[in-house]
Amino acid sequence: MAGTEWQNSDAAASALREVLAEHGPDGLSNAQVMSGMLKDLLPDSPRETNVLVQAAEAGLAQSLQQRLDQGFSPDAATAMAANTLEEQTGLGHDASLWAASTIGTAMGVMPPGGPAGGVAAAAAPAAAGETVNAYAPPPGYQAAQPGQQQAGYAAGQPAQAGYAAGQPTQAGYAAGQPTQAGYQAPGGYQSAPGYQAGYQGGQPGYPAGQAGYQGGYPAGQQPGYQPGTTTPQGPYGPGQVAPPAGQRNRTGVIIGSVAAAIIVIIALVVWAPWKGASVQSPAGLHELGTATSSQIVLTWSAPSSGPKPDHYKIVEDGRTLVTVTSRITTERIIDLSPATSYTYEIIAVSDGKLSAPATLTVSTSTPPVTAGKLSNAYTTKFKVTKADPKDWLFTYVGKQWTNTWSFASDDCSSGQCTDVGLAGEIKDKHFSASLTWDPSAKIYAGTTTAVLGYCANNNAYPIHYKLKIGVKVTKAALSDGTWTATAWNGVILGELPYTQAGSQYCAAHAFSTALTGSSS
Repeated sequence: MAGTEWQNSDAAASALREVLAEHGPDGLSNAQVMSGMLKDLLPDSPRETNVLVQAAEAGLAQSLQQRLDQGFSPDAATAMAANTLEEQTGLGHDASLWAASTIGTAMGVMPPGGPAGGVAAAAAPAAAGETVNAYAPPPGYQAAQPGQQQAGYAAGQPAQAGYAAGQPTQAGYAAGQPTQAGYQAPGGYQSAPGYQAGYQGGQPGYPAGQAGYQGGYPAGQQPGYQPGTTTPQGPYGPGQVAPPAGQRNRTGVIIGSVAAAIIVIIALVVWAPWKGASVQSPAGLHELGTATSSQIVLTWSAPSSGPKPDHYKIVEDGRTLVTVTSRITTERIIDLSPATSYTYEIIAVSDGKLSAPATLTVSTSTPPVTAGKLSNAYTTKFKVTKADPKDWLFTYVGKQWTNTWSFASDDCSSGQCTDVGLAGEIKDKHFSASLTWDPSAKIYAGTTTAVLGYCANNNAYPIHYKLKIGVKVTKAALSDGTWTATAWNGVILGELPYTQAGSQYCAAHAFSTALTGSSS
C-alpha cells in the first residue's frame, strides 16, 4: 500500500503472541480466531486488524513456515510469503510485507521491526545486474553473516575449504559460474546472430541468444555488436567497442540495461498515446448487498478510458482507510458503528497521478432495541408485588424504592451481547448475578443466591434466598459508537427455603418484585 505508513508492529506482534499462546500455531491461520481476538487486543488499529485477518485467511503463517523449512533465510522467507499474500488478496506491497514481518516476529523467526532496512527496504527489488543474496546455503556451504568473512572468502560467497579469497574459479565450477575475468558462457550454448556472447552466456539462467538483454529482444533481432568489433550497430553508439566474447562485467550489464530501457521508453511513446492523459474516476461505485450494523461492502469498476490505474485509495470520511491494487474492485469495511452514515471516496492512482474521487454515502443498519448493550450504572426502581406475611419484605408490598444497579457486558462481537454481569441490591442488601441472553424470550436471565435476611432475627441463622432474575432492554441509542441500552424492565422471583434456627424455624415461602431501570 504505497504511501501508507504501517505502525503498531510491536503491539500487533504482542497481540499475535497471545493468539499463539491461546490457540497454538493454527490460530494464526484461523481468520475467525484472529478477528475475534485482535478486535479486543488492538481496538485502536482496525486497519492493521483487517490486514492480519486477511493474512490468516490466506494462510500466511503456514506459507512463511514452509519457506523456512525449505532452508530460506528469515528475510527471504518473509519477502516470499509477503509476495504470495499480495498476489492472493490484492493487498498492497507494504501492507503484505508488514503482515509477513509482524507474524514472523510473533513466531520468533524475525527480530522486532521486521527485515533489515524496514518494510520498504526489505522488499526492494535488485537493480539490473545486481545479485540478491537472500538465499538458503546448499548442503556443505555456510553463508557468511554481515560483517564476517569465511576463511579465504569474501562475505556472502560459498565457504568451502581449499578456495582462496576472490578466486572461485577452481575445478568443479561449471561453465557460467563467476570467474575472475568475468563470466563464462555456459557450455552447450552459442551466441545467436547479432548477440554478444559475454552479455548473454554469463547471465545465470539465460541461454545465449535468448531474451537476456533485460529488454527481451528475440534472437536475431536488434543485432548489436559482433564480438571484438567496433561496428556501430544496435543500441551502442559509434566508436564503442563491445567487450570480448566470454566476458560480462558490471559496466556491460548497465550499458545493456540502459539501452534496453531507452528502447522500451521509445516503444511506450509510440504505443501508449494515452501517456500524460488525466486519470479518470472509478466507475459505478455502489454498495454491494445490504449493510449490517457493523460492516458494509463497496464495489466499483475500473475507469472506462484513460490510463489504467496502478491502485485505488479508499477514503472514509476524509481519511485514507486503505490502498488496494488495481486488481481489487470490491472491499469489505468492518468495525463500523451502527446506525451511522459514512462517506467513502474511491480514487484511482496511475503513475503518481490521482483521479477525481468517486463518492458514495452509506449508512449502517440500526440494530434491534433488545441488542442494546447493558453497560455501566442504571437508576433502578424496585417494587415488591407479593410477599409472605412472615417475610420482612411483606411490609414493603406495593411500595417502591430506588437503588443503583450496575451491568457489565462481554462478547458483543456479533452485535447481540450473550453474557451480562449484574451487581444489584434490595433495600441495602447487595447481591451479584450472571445473566445469559435467551433468544427465544429476548431477555437476559439468570439465577443466584443471596443472604437478604435472618431467621428469628438471629444473625447466626442467615436465610439464603434463591433469586430468579429477568431483564429486558426497552430502549437503546448510539453512545460513543456503541449501541447502548438506555432503559430496561425486569422481575425478581425470590424463594426462601425452610431454615432451622435453634428451637425455632422459618417456613419456606416466596416473594416477587417488579423492576425498571434507566441510564444514570
